[in-house]
Amino acid sequence: MTEPATKPLRTWRPMAAWTAGILLALGLVWFVGAVVAPVWQTDKVLRDPRPHPERLLVPYERWSSSELKPYVEAVNSLGGPETASNRLSVYLRTPRRIAPHKEKAIFILGLCGPNAVPALRRAIQDTDEGLRCQAIWALSQIGAGAQPAVADLQQALGDESDRVRSFAAEALKKIRGEEAKP
Repeated sequence: MTEPATKPLRTWRPMAAWTAGILLALGLVWFVGAVVAPVWQTDKVLRDPRPHPERLLVPYERWSSSELKPYVEAVNSLGGPETASNRLSVYLRTPRRIAPHKEKAIFILGLCGPNAVPALRRAIQDTDEGLRCQAIWALSQIGAGAQPAVADLQQALGDESDRVRSFAAEALKKIRGEEAKP
């Protein structure tokens, strides 16, 4: 007499593998939507125009309206000051080989006003001296709206770079509303 065939017991492994696959797919979709797409779109906006990086340290009031127009349009094409600051913040946290236009991103953050202060505060901590100077300069262009960054600027007064210290001193004057002496 043969024994009746028994159904194999169901185990947790197939369900765990299926669940892990779904979670991995959802995580990948989130990563593409939250990081890859915004960085790619932001880089696309930042590609043009391309002035010399030193030109990006000229105060906004010295730019003609036609020179500044592409940057104002960049803020608008990124969704306005608040959305642009968020997207540019993500862009600045991306490695340089993926996000090569960081100077322009910081310049445009200065046009976003107080919304950009958190991203600029992070940029002050960057290892690149040029980016630190650019971030400090952008905070000075925001003026009194950059008050939350005063402690970071005071810390930058102790930076090893003379240039960074100089930018920090000037930014503190502008943010506090003191007149710069000629």
